[in-house]
Amino acid sequence: MGQVAGMPVVLIEGDRNEPDRLHLKSFDWDELKDFFGGGTLRTRGMKTSGNETYEPPFRGTIAISQNAPVSASEAILTRIAKLHFVRFNPTDESRAAADALNALDGDQLSHFLLHAVKQEAAVLERIKERIPEHEARLRRLHTHCVACDQPYATGKDQEACSHCGNTLRGQIRVERIIKNHAQLLAGLDGLRLAVQLSDHQVSETQRCIVSMALERQAAISADHPAVAEFWEVFEYLESLDDGPVANHSKNPELIAIHLNEFVQRASEHRQQLADVATLREVLRNSRSRKFIEPSRAVDSAVRSYQAQRNPMMARPGTMKCWMFRA
Repeated sequence: MGQVAGMPVVLIEGDRNEPDRLHLKSFDWDELKDFFGGGTLRTRGMKTSGNETYEPPFRGTIAISQNAPVSASEAILTRIAKLHFVRFNPTDESRAAADALNALDGDQLSHFLLHAVKQEAAVLERIKERIPEHEARLRRLHTHCVACDQPYATGKDQEACSHCGNTLRGQIRVERIIKNHAQLLAGLDGLRLAVQLSDHQVSETQRCIVSMALERQAAISADHPAVAEFWEVFEYLESLDDGPVANHSKNPELIAIHLNEFVQRASEHRQQLADVATLREVLRNSRSRKFIEPSRAVDSAVRSYQAQRNPMMARPGTMKCWMFRA
């Protein structure tokens, strides 16, 4: 990562179906957090008589390539600009275009680097000039149309702009998401100085970038699909009896769940859940019910309720549970 500058470092996922995957340590995305602002890669002492150190900064870009969405903390998710690619059915025209691209050689392409470098000062100046404008547009996305910048007639999110018919609207609350995608929009403006783009191409790309920003806001506001499914099953199990079934906490402000027992109860009632290893990984980032800690000894409300119904049942009343805010 310290050998490149201005180039992407691509992280590609391993095989998710690998048999030994459960025994491997999962990658902690928070390790990449400091690199967002050009953080230091390492620190080593200099061969001098003083206290000087060498701390090379990260000057590249991290590209994450994987099939499943990144499940990480909000700090990581707001640092990501996500592009979703799907497998498409090729046509004769697309095959011909791909073959033509593969046939291009250095003699036909080398002029672009020189052309782009000549425009460097103008491109950087354009980006610097446009970033504040795009940040302002994204901040007022819920009150002004992103296409024509006219105020909306109503505050209903589902209604189109009365001036241009644009339907892309919403509200972005996280400043880092606004900053990142404003830089992408400004980069598109700078790219027009080096590459010939039609107005239609630019407008569609701008719409795509704004959609990416809205999706990022939705991603940090919603739970991982496995977590959402987990809480749906939790509510279903709790509704099966007048007493507690899955929640061992006697404190109404807390939820205490014994994962292995929970998965067993869900299986008994034919409810689909992710495997325990996956749940242990994704539940730490639960947003609808905030995660507190993974192993706390609690006086089980479920065991107490079972003992009331069946005094002959002798089971331990203390359980090690995952704790969440109710």
